[in-house]
Amino acid sequence: MASTSVFKWRIPARQLEYGLYYVLFSTKIVGVKNTVSISYGFIRVTDTSLIAEIRGLHEVSQGEDRKLELSGSGSYDPDTGTGRMMNL
Repeated sequence: MASTSVFKWRIPARQLEYGLYYVLFSTKIVGVKNTVSISYGFIRVTDTSLIAEIRGLHEVSQGEDRKLELSGSGSYDPDTGTGRMMNL
């Protein structure tokens, strides 16, 4: 009976630039000649939509001398992580 194992390949978040990547995997049975298997594919890394979190009033009324205050400080770019506001 043959023994098998599972290989998992994990790429940590934010390690690859946006783009299309060609991936090639090859396997071989050790000690047996001419036993190579090759598999390939593509990985596309794309940008993620911004997360907008707006805080403020739940109702708005019109009139003079009324201020409307909104805060977008909870908004962030998931590709850079929370609290990292680069190039905004």
